[in-house]
Amino acid sequence: MARPLVSESSTLQFLTDQAAKRGNGTCGDPTSSQESLAREYGFESWTELIQYARNCCVLLDKSTLKFTRKLRVDLPTAWKFISVAEELSTWMFETKLELRVGGRFEFPTWGGVIEKLEHLNCIRFRADEGGYSEFQIESAGPQQTAARVIDYLPGHLEVPGHVKSELDEIGSSQPGGPGTHWAGVLAGWHSGSDSLEAYARNEQPRAKYGPLVRVYSDLVAAFHNSADS
Repeated sequence: MARPLVSESSTLQFLTDQAAKRGNGTCGDPTSSQESLAREYGFESWTELIQYARNCCVLLDKSTLKFTRKLRVDLPTAWKFISVAEELSTWMFETKLELRVGGRFEFPTWGGVIEKLEHLNCIRFRADEGGYSEFQIESAGPQQTAARVIDYLPGHLEVPGHVKSELDEIGSSQPGGPGTHWAGVLAGWHSGSDSLEAYARNEQPRAKYGPLVRVYSDLVAAFHNSADS
């Protein structure tokens, strides 16, 4: 069985294998099993599931994720998207920040300080509770910018109580143990990355948070189970 979240191809292979397992021992064809799996997760079709799966994160290690997107804007515009509070509040969530190293930032559920700031390149938000979220950008051609979201959760970090109470059904159990990414975080950053990409195109993002949580619940559990086997 392929270990998901190591690469795009491994994640796609894992889902294909999962669908094949559902078809074993039945008279259904592979296409039927794939469509059934997609609907089980909450997607309209296998094609839609795979479209989202191609944009899933890569886990650099058990505590660090990376999402990659391509933005149809130039580098200065992309920099505004990730460093100006009003822009962040539009495509991500309500943000207050003092744009300097050591400056405070406040998001709806956590706050901290700006630990790293490199103009037209990256900004790192270090949370008071530990861990960080970093946005990186680089030119990918005329009116094209490559954007990455890096998120790190430290080994001692537990799921906050308010998250557990609100997200009991969508992956707060942390298959990898305390401090590892759980399904709601993965789905949240996936949705945020999609929102940033859509914002750069002046389009509405495709809202699939719930289905993504269900997919990531299986992906992250398989990622850790594969490491333990």
